[in-house]
Amino acid sequence: MIMQAGFFKLAKVIPIDDAVKYLKEGIEKKLRQKGQNIVDMNYKAVDIGVANLIKIEVPKEWANATEEAGKKSSYLSLSRKY
Repeated sequence: MIMQAGFFKLAKVIPIDDAVKYLKEGIEKKLRQKGQNIVDMNYKAVDIGVANLIKIEVPKEWANATEEAGKKSSYLSLSRKY
C-alpha cells in the first residue's frame, strides 16, 4: 500500500484525495475480516506513503551509466563478500 499511495501522488493520474479514498475502500473490503487493527495499520501505510515521499537528486551523468561502470562500485564488491 505504501508504494501504491506514493505512485498515485507522483503520477497524478487521479487526484490524490480520490486515490487515497479508493485505496482505503479496497483495504476495507479486502481486510475487514482480519480485524480493525489490520485495517487501521494498512490505512496508516497509505497515509505514510503519501506524506513521506522525498526527492532524491541523481547526478546527471548517471543517465549514461553502463553496466560495466556499476560492476566497479565499491558497494557491490563489499556486498559480494557476504
